[in-house]
Amino acid sequence: MLILGGCFGLAIGVLIYLSQTEKTVTLRQVDENHTLIQKPHQFKLAQLTFKLGERYPIDGYQAEERLNVLFNRKSLTIVYRPRQNAKVQIKKMEKAHYIATAFQVINANTKNGIQTIPKNETEIDRLRVLYSSDGKKWKTLKTNYPNWGVRDPDIIHYKKVWYIVYTAGLMKTTDFRHWQRIDWNYNVSNQWAWLWAPEFFKDKNGQYHIIASASSDGKSFRIYMTDFDPDTGTAGTNWTEVTRSNLAGNTIDPHMFIWNNQYKLLTKDEDTKQLNLATSNQYYDGFVNSLISIPNIGNIMVEAPEAEPLNDFNTTQAGLRVYFDTYDMNGNYYGIHYTDSDSNLSNWSDMQPIQADFLVRHFGIWNNFID
Repeated sequence: MLILGGCFGLAIGVLIYLSQTEKTVTLRQVDENHTLIQKPHQFKLAQLTFKLGERYPIDGYQAEERLNVLFNRKSLTIVYRPRQNAKVQIKKMEKAHYIATAFQVINANTKNGIQTIPKNETEIDRLRVLYSSDGKKWKTLKTNYPNWGVRDPDIIHYKKVWYIVYTAGLMKTTDFRHWQRIDWNYNVSNQWAWLWAPEFFKDKNGQYHIIASASSDGKSFRIYMTDFDPDTGTAGTNWTEVTRSNLAGNTIDPHMFIWNNQYKLLTKDEDTKQLNLATSNQYYDGFVNSLISIPNIGNIMVEAPEAEPLNDFNTTQAGLRVYFDTYDMNGNYYGIHYTDSDSNLSNWSDMQPIQADFLVRHFGIWNNFID
């Protein structure tokens, strides 16, 4: 009995010691797919600790609580599950006016609306899905995200499947919880050194395509397109250049859509760092460029344009809202902003930032009302 009592007392003493001594660890907060929800931070924690989810809550998620013994561990991971079930979230996505895909740079430093990437660090880019009723205020879907790098995503909804194309990849989901990569050898002939920011678009006959900017030398980018079959989820590997157009010689971030029965092509001139809006009666050539002149923009650079009508059902009497990424030449990023046009697409408003709970990069938008 004396031995048992001594062992018990020793155990109690060890537990008290562990619960009162602290060490610095890196806390990783992940969803059920083990995708980082936000940037890891260092905290001083007791070596025996529990209920960390209550101490470090995340809106829209519920932590899986457990007893944690640190000892020699340098990092600690807490798993959070979405509070809403998948069926509720699917209905929310189907009812929202706008659905957007974007990427969040998890390891970035963000303060006062300005984002910087730590020196000597590689970006950790993860998919995020947002939704909005007015296109200005956006809410982030609190769900389980794919645990791989996603940059420059775009989204479409076809029957019960949501497809997302992004730089160097293609995936699909039916519930925004489980994500399936789709095999796509987009560079089957090894003709590209780079292929950036692919997007879906639908032609006047209802056929889907993927459009992207690509370069064989990594310096001069042009616009190319291939087919996409949403019934099978198959993307093409044969690319056709958008030809005989007065597009800039170094053009990236294409976004194509139909406006008043004409094809519109939004792009960024990578040399001048300006946005252009081109028009044609066919989607593969003949585009005539015009500059989107955003007033009072100062030294801010813009890229990754995306457009939505200001009036879904009367586009002849209302203009466009164009979203875009903003940054400067000092490595600072300012997130998604937008400008609104008049009905002639000739005059544009001062840029305004969207409202969201993180600094959003590179929009791809699905409009449930008209797409």
